[in-house]
Amino acid sequence: MQAKFGPGQYYLGDICYVLKDDIYKDIWGKQYKYEEGCFEASVQKKHLTVCQEELTVLEKESFAVASTAWGDGEYQDGQGRKYGVDAGVIGIVPFSMWKVDAIGIAERELGTVLTIKKELTMNAENGIFTVTADDEEIVIDTKNQPELDDKDWDKDWDEGWDEDWDEGWDEDWDDEDGDEDFEEDEDLDEDDGNGFEKE
Repeated sequence: MQAKFGPGQYYLGDICYVLKDDIYKDIWGKQYKYEEGCFEASVQKKHLTVCQEELTVLEKESFAVASTAWGDGEYQDGQGRKYGVDAGVIGIVPFSMWKVDAIGIAERELGTVLTIKKELTMNAENGIFTVTADDEEIVIDTKNQPELDDKDWDKDWDEGWDEDWDEGWDEDWDDEDGDEDFEEDEDLDEDDGNGFEKE
């Protein structure tokens, strides 16, 4: 998949975070069945007239999207920037199609924002994304990402266990009235029929 864009501001990452809902669902979803490619949609853009009056007109803009190699997860580019993925895709979305401030999304390590003066291109093949942003080349290789180091995995797992699981255990399961708390949990299926018997 190849795509080319002109000057402007763009978001690079999982498009589900920033693409306007009507374009995401109606254009990309219903019309194009969530396929890979470069697609057009009509968006409202504001311009100043010669009299310095603001004028809103409908114009065609394009966004591009392609699948990662392994679906959801966290990927990195060659510069170390992180791209959290929840829809199994990475793409390019122009400023006019943002539903939220993509700069804030990027600050949460869910992509990056590019300001283009000349030309932006993206080539995606077999889960490898090569993006040229003016004179900068960005490569996001979702196919050959380095695996999480065992020590880092153990550290993350232990921290999660200590902070979340133990706290929940102390508050709920070790309580003498734990059975009562368990039955009153609104998140449980009332028709489940599976409970814990008192010893």
